[in-house]
Amino acid sequence: MLHDIQDSERELLRLSRRPVPEGVPPVLSAFDVRTNRPVVEFGTRMRAVLDAALRLALSQIFDGEDLPVDLVPDWFVAASRGGRGGREGGWELQSCLYQFDPENEFRGWVWWDLAETGDGVARVWVDSWGEVFFGCDDFRWLAHVCGGEEATGPSLVSADNVGVSPGPDWPRMRADQADPVSRALLRPKRLLQPIETEQDQVRST
Repeated sequence: MLHDIQDSERELLRLSRRPVPEGVPPVLSAFDVRTNRPVVEFGTRMRAVLDAALRLALSQIFDGEDLPVDLVPDWFVAASRGGRGGREGGWELQSCLYQFDPENEFRGWVWWDLAETGDGVARVWVDSWGEVFFGCDDFRWLAHVCGGEEATGPSLVSADNVGVSPGPDWPRMRADQADPVSRALLRPKRLLQPIETEQDQVRST
């Protein structure tokens, strides 16, 4: 699956902010990852690696030479040394980074979002362009190195059936201390449902 520069820019943006409902594709693919660390930490580690890889995709020429690894977290560099590109021993670092070449046709997914489903399980949403079967060995290796013990999926889910609620990294606050938009975000909602404050509800009645 080809990823153009605009795709990489949008994917990078989703790492630092939650995607808006208007941009959600009709279906997403979901992985459930059981982690050996807090889900918040697992998500932070995944975002750190993806951030580095996507910045390389936007700034480097993928001509077969080794890419710089200054931005890649040290722990990921150490885990990826000696790997054997997609085999049992893991992925070699440069093989991992080259998956993010905008002209690479083998990475069949792009990052969408992450949420905690409970009991130390992270649900990672990716866009696979509606494909049920797609190349995701690189995703599974990334999840493993970031603290995933077991990854199940992918499963294809209609975005209309996806509910969202505040994750563990959402600032804790009492509803009476929050501003109207924050109070609206505290309530569970469907992924494609627009955020509606109490004032909006009053005006619509």
